[in-house]
Amino acid sequence: MRAAAGATLTPPPGATAPMQRETIRAGLSALGLCAGLQAQLSWQPSFEAALAAAAQQQRPLLVAVLVPGERDSDALIQAYRDASLRKLASNVVCLRVDVDSERGDEERLQVLERYLGAAPRAPFVAPHHVLVHPDGETVLSSAAHRMTVGQLEWFVQDGVRKVDATFRWPRSDRMRAPTDLRYQEREETQQDLLLPPSKQQVKDAIQALKKGAGWQGAIQNYTTLLTSDDKSAVKYVGAQLSGGRGMMTGLVLSTISRLSPTAYAPMLEDFLDNRRATQRREAATGLWMMASSKSKKAIFKQLKREEDPETRGWLLRAAVAVAPKDKATVAAVDRALQKEDDAFVRAQAAVAAGALEVRVDAVRLMRRALNDDDPDVRAAAAYAMAARRDQELLGALEPSVRSEPDAETKRWLELAMTVLSQRGDLAGFERLRRKILKEPTRGLPDMGRGRNRGGQQRGGEGGGG
Repeated sequence: MRAAAGATLTPPPGATAPMQRETIRAGLSALGLCAGLQAQLSWQPSFEAALAAAAQQQRPLLVAVLVPGERDSDALIQAYRDASLRKLASNVVCLRVDVDSERGDEERLQVLERYLGAAPRAPFVAPHHVLVHPDGETVLSSAAHRMTVGQLEWFVQDGVRKVDATFRWPRSDRMRAPTDLRYQEREETQQDLLLPPSKQQVKDAIQALKKGAGWQGAIQNYTTLLTSDDKSAVKYVGAQLSGGRGMMTGLVLSTISRLSPTAYAPMLEDFLDNRRATQRREAATGLWMMASSKSKKAIFKQLKREEDPETRGWLLRAAVAVAPKDKATVAAVDRALQKEDDAFVRAQAAVAAGALEVRVDAVRLMRRALNDDDPDVRAAAAYAMAARRDQELLGALEPSVRSEPDAETKRWLELAMTVLSQRGDLAGFERLRRKILKEPTRGLPDMGRGRNRGGQQRGGEGGGG
């Protein structure tokens, strides 16, 4: 069973303080109980032990808040097995907090309150990583949502260097900063936590959908199925999507893109050649967000024949997400920056270039985009450079700032320089990500917002992230 991607925990509106605290307690479990996992980081058995070890060894504390079974958390758990990352992690003290619906205790609640600001009324994003000073109080940096192995590697070495300026770690091609890196701000959100549905809830949802429960009932029941990798749920949704049921199809695709486990990736692949450009676009965006390497063949096949510019842009982002080191991926991004007539596609190619795990090509292509004729493409290149946080890129940005004729783009270039100088976060690029890149918000789209474990509707907060 699986939870929603980028999940957050928040109590029902109007709950009393004890109820609010109990809501958070009910969603926490399994702190540091990972000894049985093969080739994992060396997790401390308790919060107290982690604090003591960090203080004694004078090493940063790495806190990982995960939602086991949710696609981004599962990808991170897999990343922890990387040999180089495990070697690097020997320079920090590791503490893991798992969020689920089974049990919780004061210790786990204390961890979340202290480092994520998860007081009884405050939601928090999971998965989430926080690096803490050996004093056990000062947050050095944090990064919400999914990270690649290279981003985890960058995040950890950056934190170690903040405590020990003499620390050196060899830079690999895959290393780049997490997109949601924060030095001072906490990632805010207003979305609810969708806890994993039980087998009985999946069965009930299917039965209700077969009987027909009205529009609102259908939304709630589809949301239950789409956050589960139960075979019966996947089979039912697949059968319904094959019928292409108008508006519901669009909502289901949006939810799969944002929340569903990778078992639903083949459904997105099936829509890549749909006659409707809006549905192809949603499928391409979803495959970028899902980042399943098994979708590589379908993505490249459609990229060669796609006629809709916006869909092509998302297919480029998806290609880099699933195959960041492949020569074919580098060639596709290179070709787009040189030959694409549509500025949106070139802007997406600029950002895709920044996510490549062949550093020489990433830098070369971002620099090319920085000299594009379109101001939006130049702005996207500045964002891509800021996201990587390679200090050497300041040399490319400085002359571009001086010569930039477009006032808005100049502000983006200046912001990128601020980020690269480690005086700011990428939060300032949120408007660019929405306006120029048209990136979707995280969490639930309009369907099923606010469902709790029992599938009941909750009022109050809407989608966020």
